[in-house]
Order: sequence, then C-alpha cells, then structure tokens
Amino acid sequence: MAVVDIQSDKAANVAQEINAEYGEGTAYGFGADATSEQSVLALSRGVDEIFGRVDLLVYSAGIAKAAFISDFQLGDFDRSLQVNLVGYFLCAREFSRLMIRDGIQGRIIQINSKSGKVGSKHNSGYSAAKFGGVGLTQSLALDLAEYGITVHSLMLGNLLKGSRVAYVPVTVATIRDQAGYQTGASRAVLHR
Repeated sequence: MAVVDIQSDKAANVAQEINAEYGEGTAYGFGADATSEQSVLALSRGVDEIFGRVDLLVYSAGIAKAAFISDFQLGDFDRSLQVNLVGYFLCAREFSRLMIRDGIQGRIIQINSKSGKVGSKHNSGYSAAKFGGVGLTQSLALDLAEYGITVHSLMLGNLLKGSRVAYVPVTVATIRDQAGYQTGASRAVLHR
C-alpha cells in the first residue's frame, strides 16, 4: 500500500502504523504534491518501482476555503480547483496508465463530497471543484471502461465527529424527508 501526503513525514508515520499492524513492507510512505505534474509523475514512478503494479487509486486530497463570493480571492478559488480537481486528474491519468500497461482491471475512487451534487454556501471554490470532480469521474469511467477499470466518486457528507454528533437526528430527519420526496425511499434511509 502506498500512503501519500504532501508532507512525507506524515505519510511515513501512517505507513509505519500500517506495517506495525499488518507486517513490515505492507505500506510505504511517499511525499507528493498532487497539484504538481512533476511530483505526480515521480510518485507514479516510485510506486511502480516498489510495487510493480497498481490495483487501486483512492484520491482523497482536498481543501476548502469558505468566504462570501464578493470576498472570495482568486488565489483561494484556484487553489481549491488545483487540489480538489486538477490533482485528481493528474493522479488518475498517471495511475490509470500503469493499470492499462499491466492489463489490471483496477479501481479509481475519488473522495468527493455532498458539495459535488449540491452547492455549499460560502464555498464556491470547493463546490465548483467537487462538481468538476463528478464530471471528471464520469468521463474517466467512460474512457477506462474498455480496460475494465472502474471509476467512482464517493460522496461524503458530515462525518460523526465532535459537535456534529448532536445534529445526527436532525440530519437524518432532513435526509429522510428529502429522500422520500425525491425517491420515495424514506423508509430505506431509516433502515425500516
């Protein structure tokens, strides 16, 4: 398993934790900047040298900068696009090349967000990038289907951490009502 972070020491620490539990040599840590084509190329070469193949890419890099639209700085908007969308493109391109080369019917998964389907207030850069990620995922899926490579976006919402746990009943009720209205599936959301 290749563990990648822009901070190589963090990637190395996570790889050590994995190796402690699953055996030495299970994971390797790599430092890479997903927004840099040269860095992603070096990463793909390094992963190829160590593992000799790629079965799965999970692209989970992401940042969000919140601001009202009239206060949103172009640099912040561009950075969100670079990390959340361009980095995904670069990694998917390079690692799908390895899968195709080796005839691996692999998987590419982008960790997306509910903001890839529904815009978020004060979050125009993040929402734009995540909407773009959905379109990119769909295009990649069509491009790579003939090679048996599947491509998916995993749409996450609020995670159960800290103060958000208190909102779970309200969130479930809201989701239930929206899902029931849109699909008639309110009973499925509540597992009844």
